[in-house]
Amino acid sequence: VIIGVTGTNGKSSVTRLIAELAPQPAMIIGTLGYGRVDALISQVNTTPDPVPLWQTLATLRDQGAKVIAMEVSSHALALERVAAVPFSVAVFTNLSRDHLDFHGDMAHYGATKARLFQTPDLQLAVVNSDDTFAGQIAAAVLPEVRQLRFGVKSGDYQAVEWHPGASGTLLDLHTPSGPRRLRSPLIGNSNIQNLLAALATAEGMGWPVSDAAIAGLDLPEGRYQRLAPVPGKAQVMIDYAHTPDALQRVLTDLREVAKGAVTVVFGCGGDRDRGKRPEMGRVAERLADHVILTDDNPRSEAPEAIVNDILDGMERPGQATVIHDRAAAIRAAIIASQAGDWVLIAGKGHERIQEILGQRLPFQDRSIAAEVLSA
Repeated sequence: VIIGVTGTNGKSSVTRLIAELAPQPAMIIGTLGYGRVDALISQVNTTPDPVPLWQTLATLRDQGAKVIAMEVSSHALALERVAAVPFSVAVFTNLSRDHLDFHGDMAHYGATKARLFQTPDLQLAVVNSDDTFAGQIAAAVLPEVRQLRFGVKSGDYQAVEWHPGASGTLLDLHTPSGPRRLRSPLIGNSNIQNLLAALATAEGMGWPVSDAAIAGLDLPEGRYQRLAPVPGKAQVMIDYAHTPDALQRVLTDLREVAKGAVTVVFGCGGDRDRGKRPEMGRVAERLADHVILTDDNPRSEAPEAIVNDILDGMERPGQATVIHDRAAAIRAAIIASQAGDWVLIAGKGHERIQEILGQRLPFQDRSIAAEVLSA
């Protein structure tokens, strides 16, 4: 069974959660690599080109995979990398601004995502009914394909009430089989939607999902990743949020659980959609107490120009701190915070390199942050 997951945010998390809930051997293909969730082999693209993709699918089948949950990027759909893949299930997480340097506008971006739902082998479509593009996605689905919707406002799988905490979320759900209460180890409203997407997919496939299976779920590296708490120091979270929507989601979630101040450390990638930079500046300023702007992957662009684009979106740019050296920025954020505070290091997540002027230099947010916390 091949399950395709598309959307701006949440693809890596949802594919992992689906694989964790599968009753048979399950493997994933996506941003973090391919293989078993605990032993991923890295790759260049979220969705590889057709030849390496089919080689990967064959490899996973030979390794015993009965279920493959796969991230399907808009680039892969536009470039027809997955045109011949026999998806049985397609999942839509959400749509917000990203990759407009490639697609041109949101209408083309949304239409590209909808292509996944026109796959001839499709048996089940799982759609986020809270998203404004849900109608467009649902309209693309062939009439004989079963649809399940999920969301917090409506859906076959709907979270009607939830109680967030620093160690998880208590959820009351409305499901096709009746009301259900779940204790999820995942924090944040985004992860309520991610969990609903995975649960709808699993039960839509006829898989039994126990409370114990939900309690044992874990997110991929660099997704809402909390570092081990150190007494007397701030709680540090690392997240891949690199779009205005993703940054808003994670900061809003942190505001709900943080007892103290919230500091965000982030930058924007070079040679990518410039239009999202001021939007991310606006989001950070509105939702964080302290904003430290730093370098992400500047690539061939001048880091100062990228930061200036972010500052352009802020009402009080003078209150943001600019530290281009990312390690120094992380260090400054953690040292200036105290117990009860949260530090969000956003934008790079799982990445182990930093791209600067054609060089790929070793760099990992988590190892820098862990070093500062243990000092």
